Amino acid sequence: MLTLWQGLSLLGVAAFCYVVWFLYDLTWVKPRAFLHFFQQQGIQGEFKWLVGQLPEVRRAADEDRIIEMGVERCVRLGRTNVMLAGFIPQLNIQDPELLREVFGRKAHLYHKSSDTLKELFRPLLKNGLLLSEDDHWKSQRGLVSPAFHFHNLRDMLPLISQITLEAFDKWYKKLEEVTLGGSGSMTVDIAREMSKLTLNIVSTAAFGSGFHDRADKADLFCTSLKQVLDAIQQRSLDLTGFIPIVKHLPLSSKRAIDAGCAAIDGIVAEIIRDRRSGNSHAIGGRRDLLDFLLAARDTEGNSMDEQALLDESVTFIAAGAETTSNLIGWLLYRLCCNPHIMAQCVDEAERVLGGSVPTPESLAKLKFIEAVAYEALRLHPPAPILPKYAIQDHEINGLRIPAGTVITINANAVHRDPHYWEDPNAFKPSRFLSQDNDDDDKAAAELPSPMPQSPKSPKSPLSPLSPASRIKQHPFAFLGFSAGPRKCIGKNLAMLEIKTIVAMLLQRFSMKLVPGQKIQADAITRLPKYGILVELHPRSDFDLSRPPSMMTNEERRIDDNTTVLKPVGMI
Repeated sequence: MLTLWQGLSLLGVAAFCYVVWFLYDLTWVKPRAFLHFFQQQGIQGEFKWLVGQLPEVRRAADEDRIIEMGVERCVRLGRTNVMLAGFIPQLNIQDPELLREVFGRKAHLYHKSSDTLKELFRPLLKNGLLLSEDDHWKSQRGLVSPAFHFHNLRDMLPLISQITLEAFDKWYKKLEEVTLGGSGSMTVDIAREMSKLTLNIVSTAAFGSGFHDRADKADLFCTSLKQVLDAIQQRSLDLTGFIPIVKHLPLSSKRAIDAGCAAIDGIVAEIIRDRRSGNSHAIGGRRDLLDFLLAARDTEGNSMDEQALLDESVTFIAAGAETTSNLIGWLLYRLCCNPHIMAQCVDEAERVLGGSVPTPESLAKLKFIEAVAYEALRLHPPAPILPKYAIQDHEINGLRIPAGTVITINANAVHRDPHYWEDPNAFKPSRFLSQDNDDDDKAAAELPSPMPQSPKSPKSPLSPLSPASRIKQHPFAFLGFSAGPRKCIGKNLAMLEIKTIVAMLLQRFSMKLVPGQKIQADAITRLPKYGILVELHPRSDFDLSRPPSMMTNEERRIDDNTTVLKPVGMI
């Protein structure tokens, strides 16, 4: 008969053997089996025990070569390949033909991402639209989507213009403080300024006076959100957010997430209570997101509960503010690198707006600025890695995909594939314009890029706009706002913000990059890691007296005959 000590010893040995077997299966057996399964189908990959390709990713991030790394893997291993994120195997798909299946005909066979990845973001986004699945996702999307209907976005434009003007007024006042009469220049981090501006716009569009009139809430929300996103990034890189048991330990990153999310939830919950009690209201005589959520009813007539209201409100701001500001920051950087393209934008803004604030009708005429936004979105997608998770066995174009397969789609690699994009590393807004012109090559502006091209002659900013060839472009070669049923619900609001902010800014200020700074995108968030410093000058030729109606007949002809070629899924 075993003694108590012998029994405990045997139990300890059994537990130790189980842990060893579990780790062996997790870090060796399953990754190798995953790689072997796809190698039998002609898909290449590389096995490195425990660390996978993480050291390669870290080196590329440190050297600001994360985009090249994705492109080089496609060249070396094929557009579809196997990669190990540590010990987590995943199938990388950058082939638009396969993406047609993943986002299109067989989208119902995939979840947004694996449960493991969702758990990383769950403390912040809870069960909001980004993380929900199946029937719950369909129900929530149906309740939220009315807020993004065209007529509601039209009503939102005066609010966007008002908040943008308020930000610019602060710039003018600061210029007066640091220069003589405001006629000089000042240095600003334009990426940070756009982050503050878009957060103000999105939060006011969501919560009205509950956020707009409380600077303390706005500052705390912004600080807490950055704290949470930084900690999530850290936990994804060091794998502490994925390892069983370890991910629940009170490490510094987990404490930062818990504290930041508690602050964000507290602010949003207070705003919801204030709205219910009548202590806050939408701004500008229109309904905001919170009004729509409070009034929303499902097919059975039930309203959202308090937790669902909280989840969707936080999701809207967290997902909307940083991605839009990220894109605007890189867009302005690209314009600073190409003064002749910036001059075309300024010319169009002056010609169409004439110093007035945008209207829905005038925004629709800002076709070159819209093309610039699409091209910036192609080169700098705010969400470059799009995850998918197969929920059942199936095939896509003959490739067998077992249930449980983690799929990642690198939008940067897709957007820079020379098979689908001519001069993929060149900043060519003209590729999104339809007006025919044989002088297209001269309109291509070469920017500092990971894969430099030979210089080309810049086109005069007063020349007619010309398109790049779209003969090779595939419907799923552009993933700026994702694609398929789960494409970004706020894409139209984002484009509305971008066109409004950029047009109003370029009318009032000129910019040039501060020399000697290091411009580098963060490895995961793709936010400017060290900011983007520009010298900001008030425009001396800004004329408020010229209304849009003073366009010449020639200007009207150019404006009416030019069409923006929106990528599929964004029309």
